[in-house]
Amino acid sequence: MPSWTVIYYPVVDSTNNVLKQMDAPAHGTVVHSSRQTAGRGRLGRSFCSQEGGLYLSLYLRKSEWSRNDSSGLSYFLKH
Repeated sequence: MPSWTVIYYPVVDSTNNVLKQMDAPAHGTVVHSSRQTAGRGRLGRSFCSQEGGLYLSLYLRKSEWSRNDSSGLSYFLKH
């Protein structure tokens, strides 16, 4: 199971953009924000995230992830 590193920003353009701009993020890095001003969804759809939701991007390295780790992801999402 990865060691989770959670980085919080009150407002960002996009949690995904913040994660992409990081220099070699660690496996299990989570970028979380209370509000996004230029979020992107599936198929490139854009949206503005109002304050109060759960907005995050999670970085997992395929080479370090296994099916056995999925229970850890469930644990992270519950807590």
